Amino acid sequence: MTHPPLILASQSAIRATILQQHGIKFDIVPASIDERSFGELDAPGLAKAKALHISAKYPTHWVIGADQICHFNGTVFHKPVTIDNAIHTLQQLEGNTHTLLTAACMAHNNHIIWEDLDDIKLTMRQLSLNKIKAYVATDMPLQSCGAYCYEKNGKKLFTHVTHPTESIQGLPLNQLLKKLLKLGK
Repeated sequence: MTHPPLILASQSAIRATILQQHGIKFDIVPASIDERSFGELDAPGLAKAKALHISAKYPTHWVIGADQICHFNGTVFHKPVTIDNAIHTLQQLEGNTHTLLTAACMAHNNHIIWEDLDDIKLTMRQLSLNKIKAYVATDMPLQSCGAYCYEKNGKKLFTHVTHPTESIQGLPLNQLLKKLLKLGK
């Protein structure tokens, strides 16, 4: 029995790496979705929009959509894009516990067939401005919500996290693997 091909509807290199490290074969077809047009804490909505956008073009494929939202004290931290924004974000997060919502879903034939959401708590160390600047210069986390790359040196910024590394990096892997096993992938 042949199974439908799998597509990752994401430009995230780390999500692709996570899937590759677990022997999952897939193609990458990024979804062009205006992320800022969604509600501030709508990681599930963004993940679904990405999966459905690509599923409409590839209805016979299984399509994985994923997204993350970082927030603390009523503020949502988008991708910082600039070094100054990254430094400012880390200054707000340092010494505190913030939330990272990691959502993923799978679509087939333009219908959502699975979805999951990890509500992750991360406690960041107290950091001096010099340490923050040094970190940003090293990892350049300009395309990561929260201004840290957990897969690089960002892991060293935290004293406590509540979920596995893959969830923090952008994919609730355990639940996704269970779904793929059920589908026979």
